[in-house]
Amino acid sequence: EELEYLKNLKINNSLVFKEDVIVFLKNLNLKDNLNVKVVEEEGQLNIRVKGEWKCSILAEVPFLAIVQEVYWRHHLTPLAYDAAEVEAASRLKDKIDYIK
Repeated sequence: EELEYLKNLKINNSLVFKEDVIVFLKNLNLKDNLNVKVVEEEGQLNIRVKGEWKCSILAEVPFLAIVQEVYWRHHLTPLAYDAAEVEAASRLKDKIDYIK
Protein backbone atom coordinates (compact mmCIF):
# COMPACT_ATOMS: atom_id res chain seq x y z
CA GLU A 1 0.00 0.00 0.00
CA GLU A 2 2.81 2.44 0.89
CA LEU A 3 4.77 1.54 -2.24
CA GLU A 4 1.69 2.06 -4.39
CA TYR A 5 1.28 5.51 -2.82
CA LEU A 6 4.92 6.39 -3.52
CA LYS A 7 4.69 4.98 -7.04
CA ASN A 8 1.81 7.37 -7.84
CA LEU A 9 3.01 10.38 -5.83
CA LYS A 10 3.21 13.48 -8.03
CA ILE A 11 4.35 17.06 -7.66
CA ASN A 12 3.31 19.46 -10.41
CA ASN A 13 1.93 16.48 -12.37
CA SER A 14 5.34 14.76 -12.39
CA LEU A 15 6.08 11.51 -10.60
CA VAL A 16 8.35 12.02 -7.60
CA PHE A 17 10.01 8.59 -7.75
CA LYS A 18 11.33 6.73 -10.76
CA GLU A 19 10.47 3.06 -11.14
CA ASP A 20 13.97 1.93 -10.12
CA VAL A 21 13.54 3.62 -6.72
CA ILE A 22 10.22 1.85 -6.18
CA VAL A 23 11.82 -1.49 -7.13
CA PHE A 24 14.72 -0.81 -4.75
CA LEU A 25 12.32 -0.08 -1.87
CA LYS A 26 10.21 -3.12 -2.73
CA ASN A 27 13.25 -5.40 -2.53
CA LEU A 28 14.81 -3.67 0.47
CA ASN A 29 15.26 -5.84 3.53
CA LEU A 30 17.21 -3.99 6.20
CA LYS A 31 17.14 -6.99 8.53
CA ASP A 32 19.23 -9.04 6.10
CA ASN A 33 21.45 -6.20 4.90
CA LEU A 34 22.50 -4.55 8.15
CA ASN A 35 24.50 -5.62 11.16
CA VAL A 36 23.54 -3.45 14.13
CA LYS A 37 25.36 -3.55 17.44
CA VAL A 38 24.22 -1.45 20.40
CA VAL A 39 26.33 -1.38 23.56
CA GLU A 40 26.90 0.91 26.51
CA GLU A 41 30.54 1.79 27.01
CA GLU A 42 31.58 3.90 29.99
CA GLY A 43 28.12 5.43 30.30
CA GLN A 44 27.91 6.22 26.58
CA LEU A 45 25.57 4.61 24.09
CA ASN A 46 27.47 3.20 21.15
CA ILE A 47 25.52 2.19 18.04
CA ARG A 48 27.45 0.58 15.21
CA VAL A 49 25.77 -0.12 11.90
CA LYS A 50 27.57 -2.12 9.24
CA GLY A 51 26.23 -2.69 5.77
CA GLU A 52 25.87 -1.02 2.43
CA TRP A 53 25.52 2.74 2.66
CA LYS A 54 22.19 2.71 0.81
CA CYS A 55 20.76 0.49 3.55
CA SER A 56 22.51 1.93 6.60
CA ILE A 57 21.51 5.50 5.77
CA LEU A 58 17.84 4.47 5.80
CA ALA A 59 18.26 3.10 9.32
CA GLU A 60 20.14 6.13 10.67
CA VAL A 61 17.20 8.51 11.06
CA PRO A 62 14.95 6.07 12.96
CA PHE A 63 17.85 5.10 15.25
CA LEU A 64 18.63 8.72 16.05
CA ALA A 65 14.95 9.49 16.64
CA ILE A 66 14.71 6.62 19.14
CA VAL A 67 17.88 7.73 20.96
CA GLN A 68 16.62 11.31 21.16
CA GLU A 69 13.22 10.20 22.46
CA VAL A 70 14.74 7.99 25.16
CA TYR A 71 17.21 10.70 26.17
CA TRP A 72 14.56 13.38 26.63
CA ARG A 73 12.14 11.06 28.39
CA HIS A 74 14.92 10.27 30.85
CA HIS A 75 16.11 13.86 31.35
CA LEU A 76 12.82 15.76 31.48
CA THR A 77 10.14 15.57 34.12
CA PRO A 78 6.81 14.26 32.80
CA LEU A 79 5.34 17.79 32.99
CA ALA A 80 8.27 19.34 31.10
CA TYR A 81 8.14 16.53 28.53
CA ASP A 82 4.42 17.13 27.96
CA ALA A 83 5.04 20.87 27.55
CA ALA A 84 7.84 20.19 25.05
CA GLU A 85 5.57 17.84 23.12
CA VAL A 86 2.83 20.49 22.94
CA GLU A 87 5.35 23.10 21.76
CA ALA A 88 6.74 20.72 19.13
CA ALA A 89 3.24 19.96 17.83
CA SER A 90 2.49 23.68 17.62
CA ARG A 91 5.70 24.39 15.70
CA LEU A 92 5.02 21.50 13.33
CA LYS A 93 1.52 22.82 12.65
CA ASP A 94 2.95 26.28 11.93
CA LYS A 95 5.42 24.80 9.45
CA ILE A 96 2.73 22.74 7.72
CA ASP A 97 0.51 25.83 7.47
CA TYR A 98 3.43 27.81 6.03
CA ILE A 99 4.08 25.17 3.35
CA LYS A 100 0.41 25.06 2.33
